[in-house]
Amino acid sequence: MLQTPVEEAASPSLAFHPSSHGDSYPLTPSSRPQRAIRRPFRFPSYPRIVTLQRRNGHEESYCRSLLLAGHGFPMWKPSGNLAMPVEYLTKGVNIGDVGVIDNDGFFRCYFNVFLPRDHPIHRGFVPREFQPIEPPLCADEVVYKQQYFKPGHIVASKGVVIKRHSENPLDISFTSTEPEGGILILPAGASREDLVSTDRFHEYVRKNGPHWYQYINHYSYTTHPNGCLFLVTGYDKARDWAIASFPYRSGNTEDKLDLRYKWKPEYRPPWIDPGTAETDFFAPSRKIHDHYKEENQCVFLRGLRISLTQQSWQNTLPYMEEAKRHYSFILSTPSSLQTRLHTVLVFLRLRLSEKRAVGVVKGANQV
Repeated sequence: MLQTPVEEAASPSLAFHPSSHGDSYPLTPSSRPQRAIRRPFRFPSYPRIVTLQRRNGHEESYCRSLLLAGHGFPMWKPSGNLAMPVEYLTKGVNIGDVGVIDNDGFFRCYFNVFLPRDHPIHRGFVPREFQPIEPPLCADEVVYKQQYFKPGHIVASKGVVIKRHSENPLDISFTSTEPEGGILILPAGASREDLVSTDRFHEYVRKNGPHWYQYINHYSYTTHPNGCLFLVTGYDKARDWAIASFPYRSGNTEDKLDLRYKWKPEYRPPWIDPGTAETDFFAPSRKIHDHYKEENQCVFLRGLRISLTQQSWQNTLPYMEEAKRHYSFILSTPSSLQTRLHTVLVFLRLRLSEKRAVGVVKGANQV
């Protein structure tokens, strides 16, 4: 599964980090949080990039492989949380949504900062201190680019060889000898939507962030680690998609990905003999596709990742041991001891150098 580090902010109270199912039920808060220790669930943050020694699932392979394409956080489940109300599913992820990216690869929305507390998508469950941000979102605050990705566009990780056999219907084959990778196909293309500026969020989140962490952690034990909250500021959405992920294979270069995609009507599986790859797709029936133009499938997500300082975190929620870090420190400069240890591990070939590791995963092919 995707792993999450605990993020320590340098600001006095909160830090905002550009990025990248189930219901929640508010509990009555006690007068003071219990100082209990509980190992947190692991939620996805930045996929492990620098240090990788074993396979960790198709979801993580896909996200890690396409993250450096530069479009935001790649969603393994673009359809999102199907347990959400129909009012939410009709449009999908929206600017202002606050939630976490689930282990299964979809965005779990808790509430939207622009909507009133009694809005249907909230289902009556919002933080007790919740007040929507004012003023409401205006059209001139958002940049919308229709058909940002043209029909038939492909985003693939480094080392994936793409051969197009036909454009209509779409027929494409993929081969690769890379240890892992990801592929996204957008048969009908995709649109892009982003906030022009996030400035007005900063003070609002600084004030409410601690309450949000109390809420998603049920005002008690820590299950959602610091840094997992995500405020959506942009996304790429499609009407249909197909994805594939082939997992990490340590030292095994003999296995070769040989995958073929052939578009088929009426929700028929387009992937042919995926082999070791994990594949998925979404394509509404032709009747729906021709009359329903809503793009509600989120393939890339962008936003602010919210984390508290160590002191603010301890004042807000019970103490929790620091989550294991799997790669370079994102929010702080490594100590001299950590730097020396990293140098030794690189010299002993027990860890990739950062330059080499980034070179392995950077340079995603876009066709």
